[in-house]
Amino acid sequence: MGRNDPPTSLRMGFGYRQAREAGLGGIRGSRSPQQVNRLIEETKIARKLREIVTDDPEWAPFVQHWIMEKLPPADILQSYYNARHDASLRKRGWRNNRFAPF
Repeated sequence: MGRNDPPTSLRMGFGYRQAREAGLGGIRGSRSPQQVNRLIEETKIARKLREIVTDDPEWAPFVQHWIMEKLPPADILQSYYNARHDASLRKRGWRNNRFAPF
């Protein structure tokens, strides 16, 4: 585009940033790299939780309970690993576990 071309909305300053500042709904602000990384990590954890519930449906009620308690996905995954470890210790006869007092 040359200098003497007719003005466009972007060159006149009516882009997404201006629309957001003007209060137009439905347009979100750009995300920081930390927000993007956190979103990617939570997506990976959610995928892992879905695989766990699909592979071993016995754990589905526990995962649903933790979701209803509004735990973050990373905490749900850690709680699952802790509970599974406790269950395996109890199956082998250990009574004093460090994770979950049943």
